[in-house]
Amino acid sequence: MTFFATIRPRIRLLRGFLACASIGWSAKPWTLPHYASAIDTPYSVRVDSAIVYGLGATEVHGDMELLMDAYVPVGPGLSESAKAAILFMHPGSFKKGDRTKMADHCEHLARQGVVAFTIDYRLLPDSPKVEVPAWQLANPESMLPPQKQGSEMLLRAANAAFIDTKAALRYVHAHAKELGVDTANIFLGGGSAGAVAALTAGVTPWDLYVSDSIGKPIRPENHPEASMSVRGIVDWSGGLYGELPNLGHEDPPIMIYHGVKDTVVVVDEAIHIVERCDSVGLECEFHRAPDGDHLPWYGAPTGNLLPVMSSFVMRHIAPSQTGAIGVPRSVSPLRLTQVADGSFVLSGLPESVRHLECVGLDGRSIAPAVSSHDGTWTIRPKSGTSQGVVVRARMAEGGARSWLVPLIR
Repeated sequence: MTFFATIRPRIRLLRGFLACASIGWSAKPWTLPHYASAIDTPYSVRVDSAIVYGLGATEVHGDMELLMDAYVPVGPGLSESAKAAILFMHPGSFKKGDRTKMADHCEHLARQGVVAFTIDYRLLPDSPKVEVPAWQLANPESMLPPQKQGSEMLLRAANAAFIDTKAALRYVHAHAKELGVDTANIFLGGGSAGAVAALTAGVTPWDLYVSDSIGKPIRPENHPEASMSVRGIVDWSGGLYGELPNLGHEDPPIMIYHGVKDTVVVVDEAIHIVERCDSVGLECEFHRAPDGDHLPWYGAPTGNLLPVMSSFVMRHIAPSQTGAIGVPRSVSPLRLTQVADGSFVLSGLPESVRHLECVGLDGRSIAPAVSSHDGTWTIRPKSGTSQGVVVRARMAEGGARSWLVPLIR
């Protein structure tokens, strides 16, 4: 994906690393939502291919059937429960690519109990018959690189991707019962151009990017009556561009994973989103890959993308409509600071904490050493820690408290 923002850059101190450890007593398995598998005992996966989720108008194919694949976790108890879901949009600059590009991401989350979908959307070669908003035509630099050849055609393709992403989202909402999906927990995600589509579809109002003709009704085949609610968004090497100023505190939380050495979508695009989220009070996790370039298809490794992605999804599954217990929802007051020897200083715990343990999403301890001095805890985590963690503290009065702490790189 080759988009560059024109929003002027600002300087920001990036968020610190977060990690945890154990001390005092053996770790007990953490209670996950009942459909979330422990990481070391993954579910089996069934793939349902070529599901038609809607129609899109094109000049090349006429009305084009839009397809998705569903990666469905299979295991004890899953058939009776509604599960969290995520829809992935593939990369390719809105010019190329297909839904198979996100197969590994779908497989990874499905093995942990999440129904994962990967979709095809209309691309530039299809010549989507889409009306482009006037503000984009007047300011193509807000969505496209300067002096981009064929900018109006590419704008049409980008808008078609946004429209198709929302159509896929409505399909999953409309067919949630037969798909086994909990409508309170539907996430969006994507890489590069697909991340732009995920972000734009996830944070724009219900009446934007829903119809090929601006101001006209959604076509009946695309489930106009269905919800477009989103629980959270995974942005892998993408950007938000023209819709960034409209991002508000009521939008879904965002997780960003971006390579520092990315020269296709520079890391400033991620920083713009983080800065906007900070300014409006929207939760945003920023994971920087220090040696990461732009997506593995450009020769760069995925790094910790898959575990931090699954951590974000698992931690943001809303328990209210699933019957899940034991998942704390309060925002962590804890502060962690990395020191020179690679350990972390954890502060902000109540003075009455007597013992501390930290476990990953699979209920296992993630660090061998921790010490306390004057209410400040020093933690030496195992190398390779990349999940969100739960801090559990035993209090002097005999009770216990828990905090949910994301691992943010």
